This record gives sequence, structure tokens and C-alpha cells, in this order.
Amino acid sequence: MWVEDVIDEDKDEFRPPNAIAWASQLWDMQLFDNIIYNIDRNPGNLIVSHDYKLWLIDHTRAFQFKYELLNDDVVRVRRSSYERLLALTKDDLAAALSSYLEPLEMASILERRNAMKTYVEKLVAERGEDAVFY
Repeated sequence: MWVEDVIDEDKDEFRPPNAIAWASQLWDMQLFDNIIYNIDRNPGNLIVSHDYKLWLIDHTRAFQFKYELLNDDVVRVRRSSYERLLALTKDDLAAALSSYLEPLEMASILERRNAMKTYVEKLVAERGEDAVFY
């Protein structure tokens, strides 16, 4: 597949101008992939624009009927995303996703959200809020 105006992440010249901004996009991806249970994240499912914005594509193998987290790759969490995730309700999901997902798939998202809450609370207890949230 050929896409215009993208950067090859595997090339030596790949150098994001802001390492923290780049890392925060990767941290966001890790949280997102755990919540949607995306078992197929790979370099072919990422596009990096010339301004080093990360675009996540191909979620065809996501939304599994699993209640546990996909992995423990989450090391930092954007506080605003985490707070919005905690506030997410069954009705919110139904309003946004009922045309695309089955009820069990949406219930799985909420269960993984609860597992993520437990996981993040453990990280905070071990490392402190400032080391976990950004």
C-alpha cells in the first residue's frame, strides 16, 4: 500500500522533533489497544505523517469478547483520557457504537475499562501519580 506524505518509522532518519510528544502518542495507542482489545497492532497498521502524528489504522481484529487486558504495555496514561474512560457508561457506548458492535462487544469494552482501572491503580500505588499520569 502506498500513502502520500508519510514517514517510514523504520528508517534511520526517523527522528520525531519532540520525543515526549511522540512517546505520548505511543502511550495513548497502548491504552486504546487494550480497551478495544486490538490483537493485530503491527507496523503495517500505523501511519506516521510528516508532522509526526500517529494514525492508527486497521482495527478489523479488535473488539474481541475478552474481559482481561490485552497486555501490560501501558506505562503512562493521559489523565484526561483516563478520566473520560472511567466516566464511560453502557448508554454512552450504545449511543456511539450500537450500529457497529454487538452488545457483548460493548460489554467487553466496559469490563476491560474496569480491568484497566485496577491496573492503573496498581501502577499509581507502585510508582506514584506523577510517574503514571501525564
